[in-house]
Parts: sequence; structure tokens; C-alpha cells
Amino acid sequence: MRKLQITAIGEPADVLRLVEFQAPAPGPGQVHVEVQAATLNASDFPYISGRYFITPQPPSDVGAEGVGRVLAVGPGENQSLVGARVLLLPTYGHGTWATHLIAATTDIVVVPDDIDTVQLAMVGINPMTALQLLRDYGNPSMPDRWIGQTAGNSAVGHRARRRPHRPACRRQRNPPTQRRTTRPPTAAISPPRPNTVDPQVLTIPPPRIRRPSVVDRATAHLRGNCRP
Repeated sequence: MRKLQITAIGEPADVLRLVEFQAPAPGPGQVHVEVQAATLNASDFPYISGRYFITPQPPSDVGAEGVGRVLAVGPGENQSLVGARVLLLPTYGHGTWATHLIAATTDIVVVPDDIDTVQLAMVGINPMTALQLLRDYGNPSMPDRWIGQTAGNSAVGHRARRRPHRPACRRQRNPPTQRRTTRPPTAAISPPRPNTVDPQVLTIPPPRIRRPSVVDRATAHLRGNCRP
């Protein structure tokens, strides 16, 4: 068995080491998982360098998202989990950059076998964060709800664009000749009139959203609503 391990707080290229290890037998409330796929999420890198909302305590495991198959369960746990394919929730209680890991039973969600492995491994952070933002900020039932989206927000934007009507929101593409201007942060933004496009795009500061809160609620949503 092998895994990447954080040996010190610093730049990933300098402090990550590939180590051989032997996973212990899972204890009560734990499962032993063989990792099938794990993502390199942008949030993993500030975590390694000590610039995230939680700080690792080296030597420590790394990798927040992943998917795998349960090999063994701890004493008193549900034996039907053995052989099940599971999503590993991004709780930072385990490291997915490994061939095998021990995870808490509360940190896994049983998932079907017919979903693409790589796509499934990416469910935990970006798609769930997008879903939680759409649900928690603003009223999803408003028929004239608008979602402001920049060009550089990765899978969060993809997820938001794929849910244009549930919860309710609108999508609007800017014409190719549209000009981009910068206005003071206090500039007011008026909703566009029907069938019109404002010829200017305002660049405004992003809302003050406490990322840990969003991620925590997204993880709770996965735990509570995605089990079979």
C-alpha cells in the first residue's frame, strides 16, 4: 500500500512524500477502503501549504475527494458494506491520495456501480458547493432570480449552468462585442429589462461567503440525502 504524506507545512512539491504503509484493521465506526480514484482539487494545495481554513498536523495524509470500494468493516458495523462502492466525503478525516485508507462510516456514501469513476470522484466539493450556494443564498423559488458567474470558477460554474430551472435561475450570455468596464464597488446593479442585455459588465467584489460554512453544509447534504 502506498500514499502521499505531508511531511511539513510548505509547498507541495517540497513537502509531499510517497510512502509505503500497511493500513490497520478498521475499528468500531470505521471501514477499510481501496481507493479507485481521487481528485487534485485546488483546495488541496492551500491545505498542504497551511493557507486553508484547517491546518494539517504533519506527518498527515492528504486528499479530500475520492471514490473507492469497501474491503472490510470494523467490529459491529454493517457487513453488507463489504464490496460496496462508496463516495469519500471531503471531511479531512482521511487522505484520498492513497491506494487504501481507513475512513469513518459517517464519511462514506454508498453509490451505484454504473456511474463513471472519475466523475463520481469529483462530486464532493465543487458540484455540492454550487448546489448549496444556489439553495442557501437568495430565494430559489423567485421566478426572476439571476445568478452572477465569472469565467474562472471551474466545476462550480458548470454545475450552476446545468441547473437553470431547479432551483429557479436564469442564464444570459453576453454578446461577443460586449465591452467590459470596471466601476466602484458601490455601483448599483439593476436587473436587465426583458429581452435586453446591458451593454456593460460590472466588475464587483465577490460576496463575503465563508467557504468552510458552505463546504460543511454541502457535506452534510451528501450525508443526509445521498444514501440509498
